[in-house]
Formats: sequence, C-alpha cells, structure tokens
Amino acid sequence: MAATSGYAAARFEVMGTTAEVVVVGGASDALVADAVALLHELEARWSRFRSTSEIAALNLHAGDWVLVSAPTFALVRLATVGWRSTGGRFDPTVLGDLIRAGYDRTFVDITPASAAHARSDLRLGCAAIDLDDVWCRVRLPLGVGFDPGGIAKGLAADMVAESVRDAGADGACVNIGGDVRVTGAAPGSHAWTVELDSDAASDTEDANARPSVLLLEGAVATSGTTARSWTRVGAEQHHVVDPATGRPARGAVCRATVVAPLGWQAEVLTKALLLAAPCDGLEMASAHGAAARIVTVDNETLATPGWPADTRAVASQQSG
Repeated sequence: MAATSGYAAARFEVMGTTAEVVVVGGASDALVADAVALLHELEARWSRFRSTSEIAALNLHAGDWVLVSAPTFALVRLATVGWRSTGGRFDPTVLGDLIRAGYDRTFVDITPASAAHARSDLRLGCAAIDLDDVWCRVRLPLGVGFDPGGIAKGLAADMVAESVRDAGADGACVNIGGDVRVTGAAPGSHAWTVELDSDAASDTEDANARPSVLLLEGAVATSGTTARSWTRVGAEQHHVVDPATGRPARGAVCRATVVAPLGWQAEVLTKALLLAAPCDGLEMASAHGAAARIVTVDNETLATPGWPADTRAVASQQSG
C-alpha cells in the first residue's frame, strides 16, 4: 500500500484475480484499507468454491428460502435484471453447464483429469428465481444452481467505489481483474484514464500500444473466450457458456469491451456481446446507453459509433 500526494493505492489478490484500488482525498490510507477489507468480505459471501459462502448456501438449499445479506440479495437481483435485459444471453444459472465443462473447482486447480470427471445434474432456471426484499431472502428453483462469475467483479467494484465515496473520498478507482469502476476526481485530473488489455489493440498501428478510454464517471469491463481456458477430453473449454447450447461459446466474437455507467452493467454486457452476432451485440450495447468494442474470431474490430471519443460522455451522462 502506498500514499502519495493526496491519494493511496493497494494491489492485491482477490476473487481469483489481481485487484487494484486507488482512493483520492479524504483519509485515503484508511479508506483503501476499508476497500480491501470489503472486497475480501464480498469474496467470502459470493465465492461458489467456499462452502461457507452465501452462494454455496443458496446452491445447497435450492428449493428453499435462504436468508442472505444485503450485498448478496443485490447480486442475485441484479443478475436477474441482467438476464432479462440481455434476452437471456447472460444467465447466472449456467452453473451446471460450467461444471459439466470441467469448471467444478477454482480455475487454478482445473486439470484435464479433473475436468474429464466433472458431473452435474443442474439445469437453467433464472426465470423462476424468487426474491423477497422484505425479509432479504432468495429461493432458487430446485435443481438450479447460481454462478456469480459473470457479474460479481463488476458489482463488487461498484460497491467498493461507492462505499469509499460515501465515506468522504474525492474519487476512487477499483479494478478487479480488468473490470473497472471509477468515480469522482482522479489524481491530478478530473478524468480517469483506463487502459484496455493489450490484446484488444488488434486494430492499432502499434501492436504494443495499450489503447485507453477517458472516464469522468463510469465503468469499463472486458471479457473474452481465451482468458480462462482448459482441456476436457481433448477439447478446449472456456468459462463463457452459451445458455442456448449449454456449451462454451463458439460465436463470431472472441473479445468484448464495454463502457457503461456501472460495473455490473458493463460486465453483463460483455458476456452478452460474446454470444450475440456482432452487429446485434453492438446495437444492444447502444440501446443500454453503453459504448462497446468487439474483436471477432477473424481479427476484425468493430465498435459502436464514436468509440472511443464518446465513451467519456456515455459514462458520465448516463450515471448523472
């Protein structure tokens, strides 16, 4: 953890990836420590690989009402919102399909042998998830499992960024494995410069250049079909499941980057864009008030009108 000229930062491991938190103004050192603690708390509540998590409890007791914390209730509720708003392309109940593909343990522990023996009878069922906001409880349909992987990092970034702003920070940036939420002032500037992953730069003249977007307020997320892959019975698998087929996506889009008002929205839309036809996906992003950039399997780069010049306006106007 380091503090310099009115801001503090920390880089650490959480949610199976590397996270970075920057807090500007206020009691920045203490607020960074609070942000780190909150991210670890959310991981403990949301990891499907921890038997003590609330997500594990929901999956274990599918068919019954389960009392959950406010953050977990928000996670499940917004996941159902994402499912509806993407026409089912994003579906948090693909857990059975993920397990059948071999993703039945933390990613670093997957082996060809473990993947070959992975089994699950879980099925899709997002439409039948029950939510009781009076008692803060959730009921999954019997035989349905919930996977938070397609929304949790973006939502966690939102919660942490908003928490430190509410606690007095002038600005904050929360980056969880490439899912980024910014709010308020950046160090020495009004806008935050968010670098995109280098392999998303296929259309730039300099392949080593890291493209970036400027954000006054908003979020950026990137998803791809090559970032987390493994082998099962000689076939390559990855973590983006197409709910329509129950198998890892094999569509025309291999990488999607979205700028949206909120982190959870950006993350959900990236998953949906990986499953949609290129033009349909870009139209969907625009309809949600987001900017998007996709790379196809033929290494063609397409984007919503104005990318990247209008991304700052998209995020700031939609969130204001």
